[in-house]
Amino acid sequence: MVEDQVLDRTYAALADPTRRALLVALRAGDARITDLAAPLPMTFAGVSRHVGVLESAGLVQRAVRGREHWLSIRPEGLSAAEGWLAEQTAFWSRRADALAARLARDRPAIDQAAGDRTAGDRTAIDRAPGDRTAGHQAAGHQAAGDRPAADRSATDRQAGDRLTRDHVTREESDGA
Repeated sequence: MVEDQVLDRTYAALADPTRRALLVALRAGDARITDLAAPLPMTFAGVSRHVGVLESAGLVQRAVRGREHWLSIRPEGLSAAEGWLAEQTAFWSRRADALAARLARDRPAIDQAAGDRTAGDRTAIDRAPGDRTAGHQAAGHQAAGDRPAADRSATDRQAGDRLTRDHVTREESDGA
C-alpha cells in the first residue's frame, strides 16, 4: 500500500463539507476568519479547528494583521491530489479503452455464435431466472411437481408437506 501523508491530509481536509464550504468562500479572495465563521452554525472555536486542518493540509495560508487573522487559498495545495487523480484517470481510461476495443473486436464472433443457436439449444445462460428444471426436462427428467405422488421420493413428499403446512400457517396468522 502506498502511503502519501500529503495526499492523505489533503483528502481528509476535503472530506468535510464545512471545510469545503470554507474553501468555496475563499474563492472570492482573502477573508478574515471571523467573516468566514459568521454564517456557519458552529462556534468560532469549531471554525478555527477546521481552519487548522486546512492549514496542515496546505490548502490555506493564514496571515496575522494586527489582531485579525486573514486566510487565503493556496491552489498549489491541491496539486498532489490533482496529480493523483490525473494518474488514476489516465490508467483507468486506458483500461476502459482496451476493454472497449476487445469487445468491439470480439463482437462479430459473439453475434455469430448467438445466431447459430437453435430454439432447442438452451444453455444455462439462456434460461430465465429461477428456471432450474429446463435442463432436466430437456434430458428427459421430470420436475418433482410433475410426477405422481407415488413416484416422488420421501424427501420430495416431506418438502411438499412442509411447504403446504407453512402456507396454511401463514394464511391462518394473516387472517387472525
